[in-house]
Amino acid sequence: MKTIWKYDLCITYYQEILMQKDAVIIDIQNQNDILTMWAKVDTSAAKEYRKFSVYGTGHQINNEDRLYYIKSVQMPPFVWHVFEIHEIKYPTIHM
Repeated sequence: MKTIWKYDLCITYYQEILMQKDAVIIDIQNQNDILTMWAKVDTSAAKEYRKFSVYGTGHQINNEDRLYYIKSVQMPPFVWHVFEIHEIKYPTIHM
């Protein structure tokens, strides 16, 4: 069964959130001064940890090659930019 679940995000450069496998992020907004993410999930799916990073405007971005931009959210006086952190896949070397 598919449904929409919400997850609170911390304003930090690294966090892991336990979500159903293949959950689809549909929105991120400010809800009552909490950075909140909604995702469409299959409630019967296995769970996995997904990694997220939140940067403020003007902050130095780390590991840019691993970041997938999701959305920017205004929480005056700040604007937060949310990214999912993807693992670097190294090719298998056969010897």
